[in-house]
Amino acid sequence: MIFIIMQQIYGMKPKDKKGRFSKCAIRVTKSCLLCRRDFEVKKSLTNKGRGKYCSRQCCDEHKKILYTGKNNPLYGKVESEEHKKSRMQKIWESPNIRKNMKKSMERFREQNGYWPGSDKKSSEKRKKTFMSKYGVPHNWMLKEIRQKCEETCMRLYGKYSWQLMNEALQGRRTQIELKTENILKTHSISFSSQYEVKENNVLRIYDFYIPSIKLFIEVDGDFWHGNPSIFCEQNLLEVQISNQLNDKLKNDIVERMGCKILRFWESDVNRADFEDKLMMEIKSYENVSIEGKTHH
Repeated sequence: MIFIIMQQIYGMKPKDKKGRFSKCAIRVTKSCLLCRRDFEVKKSLTNKGRGKYCSRQCCDEHKKILYTGKNNPLYGKVESEEHKKSRMQKIWESPNIRKNMKKSMERFREQNGYWPGSDKKSSEKRKKTFMSKYGVPHNWMLKEIRQKCEETCMRLYGKYSWQLMNEALQGRRTQIELKTENILKTHSISFSSQYEVKENNVLRIYDFYIPSIKLFIEVDGDFWHGNPSIFCEQNLLEVQISNQLNDKLKNDIVERMGCKILRFWESDVNRADFEDKLMMEIKSYENVSIEGKTHH
């Protein structure tokens, strides 16, 4: 008797002998407004004015046709920055939205081999947008925007953004490091990567060290280390200034050890002739005897 009542009210039927129930939604056949294909949909959705399309793709394509010009509900309306900020904040406060966004980005990377927005075409499009809107190729070059971001990072994490980035990159191998390493391996050169040197209880890590000729090799990212051919000295960011000071200290340590160091910019490593240039530099040290002791 109880089941009959629940079935009449909720459209439910028993799932097993233990009396557990599962919903048995009433479905109706509808015709897709775009492709005219017949499909089944829950009747409860049609009562709410939904269930008009057989797929999300048909829905989006049809709305592109319907919602043009004055037929668009938002035609002529301008959203205020305050309302836009409030709307986006509410969206990103939802754990489900953040979770789904992360999953979709990971799925994109698995299918394409790179993260969304990190390809060359997206990068060029982003630069054009920044140039038209801010007059610079990247909005981070504007002091006002950097200051606002730093205030947010300090409020949320108690650290500046460049400190967070340095921590995130600590110990990670970059693409230019991997490329350099492959060249050294191809030419059967014995080397150590992520080589640690300790001086006065301060530890410094170098990209590569070739012990047979006492030569250190560093490959520096154009952005992170502030390549002077790209970045003006007066407009360097905090992270770039910090890395440049660290590079100078590492050079001084190598000099006190009686060793040599080679430095290459990211733009140099990505050139087609980098392998020839690197090997020519290394071979110039092969017959050079350098006095001094290497510290480990």
